[in-house]
Amino acid sequence: MIVESPTSEGRETLETLVRVAEGREATLPPLTTSDRGQRLPAAGGPPLVLDPTLFEATPHGFVPRIAPDGRQPWNAHRRRAPPARGPRVAIILVEIGLDEKASASALAAGFPVTLVVSPYADGERGWYRSARWAGHETLLQLPVRPLGFPTDDAGPLSLEPDATPNSRLDVVLARGIGYLGVFVAAGQFAARPAAFDPIAGALASRGLALVEVGSGVLEPLARYQRLPYLNLSKAVDREPSPEAIDAALAALEVRAREDGFAAGYGRPFAITIERLVHWAAGLHSRGVSLVGVGELLDRAVEGKGSKP
Repeated sequence: MIVESPTSEGRETLETLVRVAEGREATLPPLTTSDRGQRLPAAGGPPLVLDPTLFEATPHGFVPRIAPDGRQPWNAHRRRAPPARGPRVAIILVEIGLDEKASASALAAGFPVTLVVSPYADGERGWYRSARWAGHETLLQLPVRPLGFPTDDAGPLSLEPDATPNSRLDVVLARGIGYLGVFVAAGQFAARPAAFDPIAGALASRGLALVEVGSGVLEPLARYQRLPYLNLSKAVDREPSPEAIDAALAALEVRAREDGFAAGYGRPFAITIERLVHWAAGLHSRGVSLVGVGELLDRAVEGKGSKP
């Protein structure tokens, strides 16, 4: 078993992880400052100790892989809490690691959320470890060239329909550790979804899940590649006002009661976190459970729906 431990540059190496695993080096505390007030890990969260058989060492760093015994990262890196009963809602917060204060607020949520960490985050692996310590599942944001390029740019790591994906994809996948899948907006692939097929195949071969925001144009490819898949339509804080966010959260709750499950996403704005905390406080009394996205991916794999 391996526990993350950074080198002096804050990046893992295989040698460092082996030394930690063998007890020849003390494990270091989480890399972010946001979890210092939480002395014990949250109950029921993802595993804090990472299994080395679920990772492959590449020139770019560790990337996920399917273990020799068939275990897959999307299932191995999810929350350990027993499955919830009754209506379930998953909340996903994106752009973690770009704004430290906002991201710390998301980590401090006193209920399960799924955190999408940017590949451009400072100390990106520390955010993953801190998320697991706080009981939250994580996804890696997969940057894709937007439709509005070059006015809108997803950065130097972005994938595009005309490029060979695998080498750059491994660079992106190595920007995090212990996540269960990737979060993506189709961008330019919306017009040419077939160009995403090699990426979908690579993700499937590594045992990862795909969570897509938007129209769901990538779902047929995900199904063909047998990728655990979930589609989210719009942000709960698309209009960042208390009234609009409350209405969006109430609509998620109605959807969960009707279909058994629902999921929504937002950004770690102060107003978003405030309204989520207020809403979540009464969910249990209303018979609705907050869960990680991994529990909804179970449902999708079983063929019970992918559009919460």
